[in-house]
Amino acid sequence: MKIRFHSTYATPTARATPGQVLDLPDSVANGLVAGGYADPVDDVDGRRRRPDDAGTVPSGSVKKVLAWVGDDQERAAAALNIESERSKPRTSLTDPLMQLLAADEEE
Repeated sequence: MKIRFHSTYATPTARATPGQVLDLPDSVANGLVAGGYADPVDDVDGRRRRPDDAGTVPSGSVKKVLAWVGDDQERAAAALNIESERSKPRTSLTDPLMQLLAADEEE
């Protein structure tokens, strides 16, 4: 599976810098995508593609959720909805999500 990295990645057999695309075994790539370290990309044109669980907001860190959202308005709205249902929503997550949604309204 081809993925585009958000962070530096290094193993004895592969290394990547942020923005670089690597073709890795699905088991490795899926783990990196699930961890928020990379996004899957389309094999044809290199653009980001939605994983099979595109409608599932990941649980976990703010970094992981924001990596999953990227610049996708639908994902931002879904993540904001989930976070708003928490007893104590994290402003470190809600603020960037609201800014992303507001930026789309200004265009």
